[in-house]
Amino acid sequence: MVKKIKKGEHGQAVTYISRLACLKRLQLNMFQFRNLCILKGVYPREPKHKANKARIYYFAKDIQYLARDPNIDIIRARTTLNKRIKNAKGRGEDDKVVALYSKMPHYKIDHIIKERYPTFNDALRDIDDALTLMYLFSCYRSVRHYTPAKAESVTRKLREFEAYIVKTQAIRKSFVSIKGIYYEAEILGQRVLWMTPHQFLPIPEKGDVDMLIMTTFLEFYDCLLGFVLYKLYNLLGLHYPPILKETRHESGVLENLLTQIEVNNDPNAMQVDLTKHNAAEKKEVERRIGSLDTNKLLLLDQNQNKEDAAQQAESNPIDEEFQQEQQKLDVQEKSKTLFKGLKFYISREVPKTSLELIIRSFGGDVAWEGVENNKYPESDDDITHQIVDRDGQKHQFFGRAYIQPQWIYDCANEKVLLPVAEYGPTVNLPPHLSPFIEGENNDRYIPQRRIYLDRLKDSLENGTPFFGEEELEEGEKENEDEEDLEDEESENGAANQEDLLENLHAQELKAELAGKSYNKEDAKKTIMKANALKRKAAEKEAEEEKKTLTADQISMSTSKAKRKLLGIQRWEKREEQKGESLKAKRRKLEEEDASQDKKSQKKKKVTQV
Repeated sequence: MVKKIKKGEHGQAVTYISRLACLKRLQLNMFQFRNLCILKGVYPREPKHKANKARIYYFAKDIQYLARDPNIDIIRARTTLNKRIKNAKGRGEDDKVVALYSKMPHYKIDHIIKERYPTFNDALRDIDDALTLMYLFSCYRSVRHYTPAKAESVTRKLREFEAYIVKTQAIRKSFVSIKGIYYEAEILGQRVLWMTPHQFLPIPEKGDVDMLIMTTFLEFYDCLLGFVLYKLYNLLGLHYPPILKETRHESGVLENLLTQIEVNNDPNAMQVDLTKHNAAEKKEVERRIGSLDTNKLLLLDQNQNKEDAAQQAESNPIDEEFQQEQQKLDVQEKSKTLFKGLKFYISREVPKTSLELIIRSFGGDVAWEGVENNKYPESDDDITHQIVDRDGQKHQFFGRAYIQPQWIYDCANEKVLLPVAEYGPTVNLPPHLSPFIEGENNDRYIPQRRIYLDRLKDSLENGTPFFGEEELEEGEKENEDEEDLEDEESENGAANQEDLLENLHAQELKAELAGKSYNKEDAKKTIMKANALKRKAAEKEAEEEKKTLTADQISMSTSKAKRKLLGIQRWEKREEQKGESLKAKRRKLEEEDASQDKKSQKKKKVTQV
């Protein structure tokens, strides 16, 4: 006989549990349950067939996982103790209140970190959000539920993380946006991306953000970053936490921290451990390279000679990705000494924390006014670059370059020392390109600045002559015109040649009737340009017709496939429209600049006369 399945013993009724039932089972209030879910990484789930849409559901297995946590007993004990404190305050027993506060138990989340991140790489992958939130809170000093002790702990851990980044020279990219400053670092082969807000961040008003939830996340991330830093410092052979002397200036904490690390640790032992750390990074990168394809590992065979490996690389197209990965590694190694031998001095109006991190990460030396035990003053003759952010300089020292802060970020992203003349104090800065836009997203529209920087880097690497940006634009236009003419002549053939001669003869007759001079070569070029534009427009229309879906294709496909195909088609159209609009904007700006230059030249001629 088949066993009868009763209601509530199978399916969603067993898989999911409502939030109200969770509170009754765990004997917690809403605030305690929410904090525990954040710490343990338990989130609400949506059943497929939801009867009551207003209810919030969780997996029943997740609630069983919460019930076994030892912090629940501590939370219940705190609730009981808070009731006793409230009663003692009502009776006016102040001594008893103090005694009860001293007995208040505190829960720990160390075991939760180990449960959620079994390996160190798992913790590194999830450290992006931790750094972003901690940098956000580090800008605040007086926010509800954010105590001064917690603020000090967060700021200290961030400075220790920056000291590690500088020591290992792990910064790869940086970008200044309206929201803040983005950084990307490579730690043991793992890419870590975080954002830091700008200075003078406004304090959120009451009701805009639930600070209780944010501080709970902050508590978890603070503990997570402590675990990660302990492991990273141990890989370098350094003591954690490092000894840090008190300093009056927050921007001088990183300098003080780096000096204390060097003083309190043996430099010889630290050098050995640093080589071990680099070896661990290389192993991780080799693992990544090896995962591309097993055929690529043929280049690493020790039995083959270098000539055989080079011939195999030429014959095997699969090895291109392997070679590109190795070229990236070589560029990264060279970029670690990008600012080596350069001395920077930061003026007082420039934000110093971000610039100090990037300059030190790329091997440079930096100083500024107002820091205790400053390395060198502003009048030092060895200073090569002074970073300023205002037009009027009372006194300029001879033999040093005055630059704006964007020069540091652009050089770090391009891995090349760019010309200083474009970043002077009174100069309009060039576009600050994002280094995070790469690959397919950058194919539809390539900014003029990107082309200029790529050619500049090629000229520096290969030693080829390089011209200015304006000459490059003129050369590109001339080359495009010549290519269009050559293509037109080769593709038209004899039939189009007769049409061309007829058009030339007609234009010659019009010029004779009008009594104007006629140049046959110029007329030929203009006619061929017009034909080339018509041909390009026809080719574009043909391509668009090929891309568009026919009615038969849409009717034959299923509803799900329809949505996917139409979505892809709409996305491609949107991307093409974006590229065309950006190109039109660039052409408009170029025309405006050309007209302004002509007007200025006319004014100069009039003044000279």
